[in-house]
Parts: sequence; C-alpha cells; structure tokens
Amino acid sequence: MDDVHWVRILRLLLLSVCFIQVLGERDFRFCGTWQHRNGPLHLQSNLRRGCSELNITAGSSTLEISGEIMGHCENSRNISLPGVQAADVHFCVYWDGFLDLLQVEFSNINYTLCGPGGFQKDCCTGLSLTSNIRSSSSFGISNGSIRGDVIELKRQDKYSFRGEQSNCVKDVCKEARRQDMKTLNRVDVIEEALMKANISGAVDLQCATAVVRKIEKDKSYNIGIPAQCQAPSCKPPAIYIPPSLMASKSRKSAKVVCTYYNDFPLFQGTNKSKILNSEVVGITVENEVISDLHDPVIITFHHYEPVPTNMSRKCVFWDMTKVKEDTWNDFGCVTKEKSKEETECHCNHLTYFAVLLEINEGPVQHLVALTWVTYFGCAVTSISCVILIVLYARQRTSSSDTSALVHCNFTVALLLLNVLFLLNWPLATLENKSLCTFVAFTQHYSLLCSFTWMSIEAYNAFRLVYNVLNFYVKNYIPILCLVGYGLPLVVVLVLVSIPDVYGLHRIRSAENTETLMCWITTPLVHYITNVSFFLVIFILNLAMLVYITNTIQKRGPWKENRIMLISVWGLTCLFGTTWGLAFLNFGALRVLAQIAFCIINSLQGFFLCVRFFLLRHTMRTRSLQDSTSGSVKQSMLSGPESTGE
Repeated sequence: MDDVHWVRILRLLLLSVCFIQVLGERDFRFCGTWQHRNGPLHLQSNLRRGCSELNITAGSSTLEISGEIMGHCENSRNISLPGVQAADVHFCVYWDGFLDLLQVEFSNINYTLCGPGGFQKDCCTGLSLTSNIRSSSSFGISNGSIRGDVIELKRQDKYSFRGEQSNCVKDVCKEARRQDMKTLNRVDVIEEALMKANISGAVDLQCATAVVRKIEKDKSYNIGIPAQCQAPSCKPPAIYIPPSLMASKSRKSAKVVCTYYNDFPLFQGTNKSKILNSEVVGITVENEVISDLHDPVIITFHHYEPVPTNMSRKCVFWDMTKVKEDTWNDFGCVTKEKSKEETECHCNHLTYFAVLLEINEGPVQHLVALTWVTYFGCAVTSISCVILIVLYARQRTSSSDTSALVHCNFTVALLLLNVLFLLNWPLATLENKSLCTFVAFTQHYSLLCSFTWMSIEAYNAFRLVYNVLNFYVKNYIPILCLVGYGLPLVVVLVLVSIPDVYGLHRIRSAENTETLMCWITTPLVHYITNVSFFLVIFILNLAMLVYITNTIQKRGPWKENRIMLISVWGLTCLFGTTWGLAFLNFGALRVLAQIAFCIINSLQGFFLCVRFFLLRHTMRTRSLQDSTSGSVKQSMLSGPESTGE
C-alpha cells in the first residue's frame, strides 16, 4: 500500500512539473467526460474572489465548479441542465483570469458563470494541477485533459488546481512577445482578449494601445487612438471606417477593435526596409473577415521624424497567409503621400498596417508620357512582328540555311514580350494576387526569352561569318530552341517557387502619381536575373557587332556606305544593343536615356520589319554576278529572305 501511495505522489509531481510549463498562462481550459446517472442534471457554482485554487468535482447528478480564483466576480448558484441528456457528457471549463471570465460548455451549450469583465491588472494566473481523486463509484470524470493534453484516462471524482497572483497585463504582453509562437497566434493573444472583454473606449496596455468601439451598419466613423509617443510633436494614427464596411452583412452592428503598436518586436522590417516610426495599426471586426471593400479603410500616419531622401514610403499589411513566415505585403493598399509629415494608407481589407520605408528607386520623370509612348511603340511592334512571322513562315529555306528560323524565333519572343506588356497594366489594376503573379511570371519569361534570342542572333551571325572561311554546322535549330526557350523557363520556375518574388509593382512618378505593373517585387532578383544577365549579353553582342562590322566592311559590296549603314543598323536591331541605353539612366543623361530607351526599344519589332523589306529590296537590285558571292553574306544580314526567289 505504501508503494502505491509513493507511486501516486511521484506521478502527481511529474504531472505538475509538466503542466506548470503549459499552464503558466493567464487562461486555462480543462475538458473531460462526465459519467453520471440518468435523471435531471445540475451545474453547481461556488466561486469567490481570491487566488488559491479551482476545484472541479463530479457527482452522480451534479458537476460543481468552486474555489477562490476570481478577481471581482462572486457566484453561487445551481443551474439546471435540461439540454444535457447523454449518459456520458463531454464538457469543458474555460477560465481567463485577465478577463475575470469562467465558462462551462456542455455539448456546444455554453454557460457563463462569471464575466467577462474589464481587464484585471492583478489577477490569478498560472493554474497548475495539485491533486486528482480517483472515483470509487461508477460516476465521475474520465479522459481528463488540459489544453488537449491528457491527465488521466480513468474516472476521477475531483480535480484541483492552484493559481498564483500575477500582473496579468505584463503576462499578456509577455505572451504576445514570445518568439517561439506563430506570429498570428501571438497577435491574437491581444486581439482575442480585447474582443472578449466587456469594455469599450480606450484601453492602455503596456505593449499596445487600443480603442474598442461598436459600429453600426451604413455609418462611417473616424477613430483616433490616444497613443502616447516619445517625441513631443508626434501625433498618433487616425482611422476612417467607411459605411461599406458592413454594407453586405446581415447584422446591424459589430464590435471593432483598433490596436496601436509602437516599437513592438513582433513586427519587424527587412534588410532593405524599416517601419516608419515603428508604428503598426491593427483593425479587427468581431467574428468577421473583411476583404474586397468597395470603399477603402483609411489609416493616416503622422511622421515626427523626417523621411530620408533616399527612401520612399509604401503602405503595407502584415501578410499572415504564409505557411512558414509572415511578411509585409502591399497588395490591396494604395499609398497617398499627403505631405512630408503625413501618409494615408487606403486599403480594401482589415489586418495590421504600417508605412514601410524602402530604398528609393527614384521617381520617374514624365512617367505618363513615357508610358503612352511605350504603349504605342509596343502596339506597332506587335503588328510588325505578326507580319514578320507570316513572311518567315511563307519563305522557302534550305535545310542548311537556318537564319530565317533564328529570326522567326526571336520575333516570336519579341511578340510575346510586347503583347504581355500591353496587357500588363489593365490586368494589374484588377489587383488580383494570383492573376498578377501569373502575368509577372509570363512577362519575365518573355523578357528573358528575348534576351536569350538576342544572344543567339549574335552567335548565328558570327557562325555565318566564320563559316565562309572554315566550317558549317547543320541542323542545330532544336538545340538553339532548347536554349532560347528552356533556359528562361528554368529560371522563372525557380523564382515562382519563392514566395512574393512576383506580384504588384508600383512605379512612382516625379509628379506624385504611380503606375501599376505586375512584375518582380524583389529588387535583388531583378538585378541578378535581368540587369546582370543582360549586361553579359550586351557586352558579348557589342563585341560581336564590332567584330562582324570590321570583318564585312572589307568585303566588296559592303564597302559602299549605304549598304554598310544598313548592315550595321540591321545587326544592331538583331543583337538588341540599343537596350544598353538602360545603363545611361543616371545624372544629366537620365531623362534623355529614358526617352530614347522607350522610343527605340518599344519600336524594335517595327525596325526589324523595316530592315527585312529594306534589305530585301537592296538585294534584289544587285547584279547577278554578285548574287553568288554574296549568298552567305546575305544570309547573315537578312536571313534567307530572298534565297527562294
């Protein structure tokens, strides 16, 4: 008998040590199965103020919750349970010392014995198991568990838990700051407590300041958060709730919680950005997930520190949809810079918002004009590319002459690039995240394909020049297609597997307007996959252009200035060297380089079409004695456009 007694004591000590870690919180949930006799059932409560213990006792017809565990509530009553009929009833006891709340649930029927009240600064918390008494009858509590962790499967008459006096406000903030918890759960500690509390108006916690307010349908509200700032001239954020917030909801009113965090460790910037003034505002509606609002919620942030000149402001929200980690996202939010000291965030959903300072890429001067010039050029290029593809498809080529096939594939890549660019802005304005990701993915793929085929054009031209003196390679088009289309595909497939590489990109203008585009949202990815990749191609193609120009100008017909000029211009269009104007985007040449870049490169397909007809006409006028010696050269410059004639 003594051995059994010591085993029970040791087991109890082990359980206590384990559950002190789990239960060292302000809230508590105990569940079990109440085995009772048939007949009327009752819930007996005997709750008093204090912080000693909580007892859960099960009899044949009565379940009793008793103890000195509450902050302000005292409750002694007997409640009949007419809705509980099953022989074995599952029940749960919920307790939250911070809210002075105690509830008992039987088969989805909730009985509130105390609370919820206001926030308790000093309360009982950290309930730990002290004893459980095994039942000697057929009645009691089986399958006892705390927060899903089983304490005892066998039937027990009574469970006793002991609490400790604590500062619950500090405990809530400490729990919210825990780094080992998922971010969503950490934030919910504060949000859930604010929603459950029987309070309204301003609430000042040590880690956050909040306003709890009841809103009604079809009414707008301006909510100011009485946050305390360190700087003497600072002003806390202000929130505008539109009438459409509850326009489609069946209920007439709801509880709204607006929370203000300042320098909270939960929300952090990135290595390329930081949160302006370390301010974050959260907006939550009771039992609702608000998205796709017709009228946006407006959060006004006031800046008491000057924004660095090399950084720009962007309204973002804390995206909690990621599986592994949370991050900032600007989808569904529009940034309006009202002044140097004020920024408005217009967002069509509710969550946690902030103004993110990012490294400034620099506003684009004359953005609207450049955009329309580029659209016009892309439209002309698209039509020209379609004409070229038809002409190349109708042309008769020999099996050993593959220049036309190289030209045709380059034209296809260029057509895809320009058509997608024309569709990009209209699709970006829809602000559909999945659609925008797909558009950005295909746009990037078409750009890389165009760059790759530019390099293939240079290689093909070099091969033809070198072949005159040495060797000839047959049937290499499938390999070139694998490189031209396959290599870019591998790159974009790797990138699309990385979260938030593709998405909505906002291009700011010097006139304080912006243009939306589905594109790469990570500058580092853009510089590696686009700028660095094209820089290598540009250097190689430029070297190839110089080499080929120097080689062909020594040969008979190309000594004529007109033909030499046409040849060099045609090679420049094929090799895409005009894209190198992007590297002049700095200093005094910035505006001129941007204008020249947009005009020349948006019309690249048109220039290729003009080159086709111009060289075709030039070659037709040549004498018969030159056609034989110039056949290879002709293929190099214009493809076999006239070999079938």
